[in-house]
Amino acid sequence: MINLNTLNHLPRAVKLYNFTKLFLMSILFLPVFLFFFPLWILFFGSIFIYFLIYYNNFNYTVEADKITINCGVLSRTSKTVPFDKVQNVEVSRGLLSILFNVSLVRIWTSSQGQIQKEGIKPDIRLQLIHSDSEWLKNFIVSKK
Repeated sequence: MINLNTLNHLPRAVKLYNFTKLFLMSILFLPVFLFFFPLWILFFGSIFIYFLIYYNNFNYTVEADKITINCGVLSRTSKTVPFDKVQNVEVSRGLLSILFNVSLVRIWTSSQGQIQKEGIKPDIRLQLIHSDSEWLKNFIVSKK
């Protein structure tokens, strides 16, 4: 269960899940960088450091009527979504996320900010432990 009105950080399992994905991607690209091994180390090392800083700076607060997410590496951004504006809450899991007991929560509103060049994106994407994801989904739905 997520604590209300307190600053929450990402669980350790979420960080481990994402670093495992990064490691597996780096192994897949190893043959491409085989002759340029120092470049491979520099490229994936810098991505690793970026994600480490990003996940340490990521936090969220669930209140009775809204959710606020703060994140960023070079510049901090804050996004608040009131629960009465939420249109849909989606919880999804993949094969690797099932192994780590992690799921992705997507919170959709009817805002124009979701429409981008790449397609329609949710207002908030949040990776949590699966039980916390289901709790958050049920909490938001009950507040609508």
